[in-house]
Amino acid sequence: MERNLTKYIGIVLVLLSSFFAIKSLLGSGYFPVHDSLQVERIYEMASAIKDGQFPVRWVYDLGYGYGYPLFNFYGPLPYYIGAFFNIVGLSLVVSAKLMFGIGILISGISMYLLGKEIWGKVGGIISAVLYVYLPYHAVQIYVRGAVGEYYAYALLPLLVLSFLKLNSKRVEKWIFIGGLTYSGIILSHNISAMLITMLVLIYMFTYGLIVRRINKSQVTVLLIGLCLSAFFWMPAVTENNFTQVNKVVGGGSYYGDHFVEPWQLWSSVWGYAGSAPMSEQDGMSFKLGKVHIITALVALVWVLYKRDKKYYPLLAILTLLFIGSVFMMLPISKNIWDRLPPLKYVQFPWRLLMYAGFALSVIAGGVSMVVQKYRLGMVLVAVIFILVTVNVRALPKLELLHFMPSEYYLLDDEAITSDHNLRWLKSEKSDEYLPKYFFQPQREEDISLRRVNFDADITEDRSNLLKFNITALEIAEISMDIAYFPGWKGYVDGKEVPVKRLTRGISITVPTGAHNVMLRLENTPVRTLANLTSVISLGVLLVLLVKYAKS
Repeated sequence: MERNLTKYIGIVLVLLSSFFAIKSLLGSGYFPVHDSLQVERIYEMASAIKDGQFPVRWVYDLGYGYGYPLFNFYGPLPYYIGAFFNIVGLSLVVSAKLMFGIGILISGISMYLLGKEIWGKVGGIISAVLYVYLPYHAVQIYVRGAVGEYYAYALLPLLVLSFLKLNSKRVEKWIFIGGLTYSGIILSHNISAMLITMLVLIYMFTYGLIVRRINKSQVTVLLIGLCLSAFFWMPAVTENNFTQVNKVVGGGSYYGDHFVEPWQLWSSVWGYAGSAPMSEQDGMSFKLGKVHIITALVALVWVLYKRDKKYYPLLAILTLLFIGSVFMMLPISKNIWDRLPPLKYVQFPWRLLMYAGFALSVIAGGVSMVVQKYRLGMVLVAVIFILVTVNVRALPKLELLHFMPSEYYLLDDEAITSDHNLRWLKSEKSDEYLPKYFFQPQREEDISLRRVNFDADITEDRSNLLKFNITALEIAEISMDIAYFPGWKGYVDGKEVPVKRLTRGISITVPTGAHNVMLRLENTPVRTLANLTSVISLGVLLVLLVKYAKS
């Protein structure tokens, strides 16, 4: 029993040390962030699940009341977690805070496991503390509200650990964990998944050149991750041309306007505003953290001084990742961005702070070796913890660094779910996944408050299904306030009829007389194939896992 407790003491300490990162989530009220749709997405996800959608693709109220395929394209994993808490009875705000908090805790545990594998328990705790309290992590949570992005950030160390473990005797276990983690990253954030995949492929290619063979275990990890998450990424890739997603790559989101100056990585003023195009007067911070940089440098110098060559390959990779990430954030890298078209979807080069911070945090764990001889590891942990969590200059007054919102305000479920909020205020803020030919309302008076523009008796109205009875005195074209998107099928008295796309909504033609009409969101061939791929791969994986456990 005592041995088991000792085994998990590192994880317990990391969870306890994460308290100041989640402390601001524990009070009442909500807080403003750049992506202000978190609670609304949880509501729409929970509502769609209750409607029988799984996987969830279409939301009911957003899209100006006409609905749109939000979760066909937008990383759904965090919102499944948030929706779970809402479905079991918690308020939307509490559900959102739990969703936020779980991502923070995962990041600490994930990095601890990686750091422990490389440096031992003390080094793992140091890496985890620095990773959790990376300034950009606070930006993601309390400034940007980039939930999907920092869920990918939280899972990244576990993916790297899986790759390190692929040379161990229990390779099957780590292939499973790695594949599951990679699928989690894909389901969390498209852009992060793209960047991480590019980095993994570069690593695999380089590794293959060095050893002159393909590591089949590494390839298997990627294949498992891709198959498990196929239900999401296959439709997202093949159907995005039916949306207005290209609007996110221009205007104020053009990558060329958002490079970072070198000095901003060392010290930039903390703020809650945005990234200023073509200006160094940004309203948010891009600093990596002085403690993070100095600690990583000390660790690097110490390993080189001790000539401990077993760490050289990994430190070389991490150092290159750090240098490459920093370089790609600077204006000097613009030619590379121009020559790699997929990078335009990254929008903001400073998003690479995530990878620079990851590299720093892992390297910094090596500082534990400096005091290893003197058994002062936990003292060093305490010092680093204090330096990255509280404003030392304000002591003895306890003033947190960064991990707090700009303010709090009261927000209840009634306000969140109102038509005014969902169908107008929040629909205006995020409509890039609206169907391509949908004409956005310019006034609140133009939003949809009806489903059927005809005298109809609606018998069932869900996000993915609409049923109603009508009586037509003559052949009539019935329009419905549902945005057109592939998969919507119309039926009159059980027989399929053509669905016509309108600038706002869709319509079907019904003959004279009384009729039962149904409009249903069905799977396209791509979605069917994607769903089957995920289900079959999950089933095969579970069977193999059971066999492995028995052996």
